[in-house]
Amino acid sequence: MAALDERIQRRRVRRDTLQCMDSVVYHGSAIRGLTRIDPQLSTHGTGYVYAMRVPGHCIAFLGGLDDLHIAKEIVDGRLAVVERHPEALDRYGGVTGSVYDLPGDTFLAGQTAWEGEVVSPVPVMVLRERKIEDALQELRSVETSGDLVLYRYPERPAQIPGDDGDLVEKAVIFAHWEGNESSIRQRMHALHPKLADRFERLLGCGDVESLCAKHGIPILRRSQ
Repeated sequence: MAALDERIQRRRVRRDTLQCMDSVVYHGSAIRGLTRIDPQLSTHGTGYVYAMRVPGHCIAFLGGLDDLHIAKEIVDGRLAVVERHPEALDRYGGVTGSVYDLPGDTFLAGQTAWEGEVVSPVPVMVLRERKIEDALQELRSVETSGDLVLYRYPERPAQIPGDDGDLVEKAVIFAHWEGNESSIRQRMHALHPKLADRFERLLGCGDVESLCAKHGIPILRRSQ
């Protein structure tokens, strides 16, 4: 019965007008040896398999570096990987993982705010695995190929404001997610001491729903 339900769901997905038409998409993971990628419940509240249309873009998501360390923006079709504090990119050094080729027939575009990201609501079988031995070296290689650009602090593309207002606003959003306030506050004071006062002021009076809408981030329950 489960197999039948999965086949029915796949047929429904194929009829979706937002379906990704790429024959192959790409998924990065710290876990090696996967033969199937299952949907995971994330901030969007829906279980998805997340993938990218450019294989090199997956490398930037290895190592668990979030927006307080690294910004990731699509600029003219290329991925900008931007340090938000000195030496943040060095944290990719020695990070291992794999990039998986996946069939694109069940993936949908336009379901998240991230340009270039596609999602599948059903499990996906792996077509091929390519192992990554050092994510920082791989990022530099992908930059040479032209698929992404690395920005060392304080350099940044025009999409990221010079006053770091986007980082402060995202930190406030993250702090409102259940159980995160103490952790985000500690990290803001440690990583971004010059922004800590602005963060504290906005945390106390910010309109979180408007901030979420501005940055395309789902609204989750306020921590207690």
